[in-house]
Amino acid sequence: MILDSLRNKELYYPLCPRFKKAFEWLEATDIASLATGRHAIDGDDIFVNVSELDLRPRSAAALEVHDKYIDIQIVAGGAEEFGWSEPACLRIHAVSSTQRRTYASTTIRRKPSTRYAKVNSRY
Repeated sequence: MILDSLRNKELYYPLCPRFKKAFEWLEATDIASLATGRHAIDGDDIFVNVSELDLRPRSAAALEVHDKYIDIQIVAGGAEEFGWSEPACLRIHAVSSTQRRTYASTTIRRKPSTRYAKVNSRY
């Protein structure tokens, strides 16, 4: 997990060739005004899923492992707390197909994380 500001976006360009296009789109777009749902930036290669969710307490939250995509989280309003764990600490938990996200994430459950970061909407 990388926790940073878009001010430092150039540092991450060498990690993935699609980061530059994604970060430029984020800077040029008023993400707080986007409707919920999927918004294509570059077809299935770069897209945004806008959601408005009721946040869960730490004890009820599940982590996600992304096998196909890199997940860039932006807090458009208020604040949100993110938790994470090292892959070696995770246990796979079987879920139904309706519980899986359509963009190929695998939901997992594990012991509560000891690593959390609160992120404010100023990006």
